[in-house]
Amino acid sequence: MVWAVYEEEDADSRNYQWYALDAETGAAKLVASAPAAGSGANPLAFNLRYADGAEAAPNDRVEYGLALVLSLGAAPKLGPELGCEGDREAYCYEYEEGRKTTRLVPELVSAREAFAEGRILDAPLLQALSARAGGRPKARGVQPVARVPVPKEACE
Repeated sequence: MVWAVYEEEDADSRNYQWYALDAETGAAKLVASAPAAGSGANPLAFNLRYADGAEAAPNDRVEYGLALVLSLGAAPKLGPELGCEGDREAYCYEYEEGRKTTRLVPELVSAREAFAEGRILDAPLLQALSARAGGRPKARGVQPVARVPVPKEACE
């Protein structure tokens, strides 16, 4: 399965369109859509969450302010998820007199509201893909590297 998100614009609107390309059948299908209005909250991310909680997320929460997340499972959903961890937090919240408040910056608020209007366009297909994904190989993650002793004098 290949997933792709495109920003598409017509005379009336700008939307993020989420497509699924089935490598087995060659069929491509628009499966979800969300308004891009107000999405000046850069950087944005697009993350896929499987039913078992595993994520195909190219970005860590320290790298983005807001993500549009497509969650698979019996009831697929599309919606916003706040990143804003670590150093990214400084770009997400308003400041008053040099102190961070709990209020998100206006660009992030409008982007989150737009993403909340996202909708699933083909729930049966996403449910079928989710069931198929249940048998996918688990990600191996980062494997530890064996330490090789290096003589101290070689580093000087």
